[in-house]
Amino acid sequence: MISRIAPILVATSSISILLTYVILSNNLPLSFLIYVIIITFGIGFFAFGSTFKHYFEIKEFLESRNLLISSKNELKAIEISVKNLIEELDKTKNSFKSILSAISELDVWIFEVEGDKIVKSMFSENILGIKDSETVGKKIEDIFVKFNPNGESEVKGKVKIVELKSSGNIFIARNIERRKNLERELALLKTVFEHSIDAIVLLDLDSKIVSWNKGAELMFGYKAEEVIGKPFTIIVPQEFHETCRKNFKKAILEGYAKDIESIRIAKNGEKIIVDQTLTSIYNEGELIGFVSIMRDITKRKEMEMKLLETCDELERKTNDLISLQRELEYLARIVETSNDAIYSVDAEGKIKSWNRTAEKLLGWKREEIIGKDSSILLPEEIKNETAVIMQRIRDGQRELRFETRRLTKGGEIISVDVTVSPLDNSGFSVILRPIADSLEKRMFRFNVERGRTYFTKDIYQAIEVLKDLKSFGYNAVIVSRRFPEEFKIDARFYWLSDQSMDFEGIYDFIATLEGWRNAVLIDLDYMLIKGKFNEAFTLIQKLRDIYYILNKGIIIVHSAVISKEGEALLRAECLEIKAKASAIPPEAFEILKLVYTKARFGEKLSIKDIMNELGVTRNTIKKRLSYLTEKGLIRVVKEGREKVIEITDEGKAIVIDAI
Repeated sequence: MISRIAPILVATSSISILLTYVILSNNLPLSFLIYVIIITFGIGFFAFGSTFKHYFEIKEFLESRNLLISSKNELKAIEISVKNLIEELDKTKNSFKSILSAISELDVWIFEVEGDKIVKSMFSENILGIKDSETVGKKIEDIFVKFNPNGESEVKGKVKIVELKSSGNIFIARNIERRKNLERELALLKTVFEHSIDAIVLLDLDSKIVSWNKGAELMFGYKAEEVIGKPFTIIVPQEFHETCRKNFKKAILEGYAKDIESIRIAKNGEKIIVDQTLTSIYNEGELIGFVSIMRDITKRKEMEMKLLETCDELERKTNDLISLQRELEYLARIVETSNDAIYSVDAEGKIKSWNRTAEKLLGWKREEIIGKDSSILLPEEIKNETAVIMQRIRDGQRELRFETRRLTKGGEIISVDVTVSPLDNSGFSVILRPIADSLEKRMFRFNVERGRTYFTKDIYQAIEVLKDLKSFGYNAVIVSRRFPEEFKIDARFYWLSDQSMDFEGIYDFIATLEGWRNAVLIDLDYMLIKGKFNEAFTLIQKLRDIYYILNKGIIIVHSAVISKEGEALLRAECLEIKAKASAIPPEAFEILKLVYTKARFGEKLSIKDIMNELGVTRNTIKKRLSYLTEKGLIRVVKEGREKVIEITDEGKAIVIDAI
């Protein structure tokens, strides 16, 4: 303040002396001198008063904000206080710069809007990818696809999705694309968790259950609300508690414990064998819990046990087992490298999807077949297959498996194994595997074919056909009034009586037989004696259709008491059974076929085995074997103390080609 007052006083005095000198030198009147001095000092005092006005304003400002320090020298106190204030302002300025620098790294954009234009912009490169100077002056519609002043908005920039917050006409846009991606990933993980067929259980540090998915509900029978908060040992047998504790310890030390085969207990007390993986869960380096993933391997273990039992029984046949194992490994490699043909059909029967194997198997390219009616794949005689499948699905059947035929683009009809599963949108998926049933057909003693219905008046012929089919693994089923011992065959029996002659019940019994290798003998004599020809005829028609469409097996219809008119009607619906001719005597061929069939499964028969199988004396068997040996169709070799029969390539050709 003194530095401002002193120059004013010096300047005023200097001007007064200078003017006095000028006036005296020019002999001007004394009154003029006095007048000039008064004006000069007036200007000086005016300037002095203006300076003191600022002084008091500064003092008042410092006192109002408690910034004026205490001192006897008032001017010195004001000077020090002003210096302190300037230092604080410098610090504040530096802090503000640091804040701006931090904000620039937060992936945000700050801008001010007047009307529909952006008038100020900071950090626009974070969101828009352009400089602030390029942003100012642009309209909102030039920047935003969707503008929501306080919410999610879409931007025409390197970032597409932002969240806006506004205060008046000032806006902050924050990049939320990463958050949106994380939300989608979390939703996907939640879907996987909820719909996994494996049991997934989340546990806290005390091994108490905190989450329990649908797979766990299906596997163990407990609803989530029944087990949340309970210890994991609720599903662990008492004898496995110590092993369970060791697994948790291993998971803590190593991060996980996998390939844990153990037993768990379901709600109903059933014991379930599981393959479990136990993993530790960490958050920022701190252990917060565990996740247990369990897969039900009960059926697999049961199959393994059966396989072990079978191996024990076949220990004495080590060489044969090795040969069979090699064959199984070869077949396993073939299966491993093969693919199934898969396509889907909508509720209107249109093909909606088509994979590469389907292209190779059926000849249609994807772009050619999509949208076409699925009947294009069906031979003329089974064009109504799709309608039958849709009806079965509507009736509640969740899976259909059968053998049938398909028509390729080139017009070839091929045999396939079909698995049909319903889809949520009222359509269904189809899995095709090509099958070759010609070898099996050629080995039958009679000209019969799967999916067909045959009629005979000869009960002994019907029984022989049934026995022949059973020898090839068919499930023999008999519907008759006759006593089971009359048939001399191990078969499933449906005995007819006045009470059991329910034609709908008979249809359901035969139509719902499992698999597609069923040989069914229907003896109509009792039905016809009771005057039920019309009902029996309708039954045969319905069974013929369902067995043909789904290729479930072979039906043999017999009646010795049928009228000529009834026989004519049945023969119109059914095929005739014919025996095949053989190039060698039937009794010798019977042995040859038996030896070939057993050899396919790795078994070698001795003379005693053949005697037991055919019920023929030793001398008779030796004569027939001698005939086959002379023909070069078999050879007798010694293995240990026993002689076994081997079929030659010529013998195999006779069985495959001549029969």
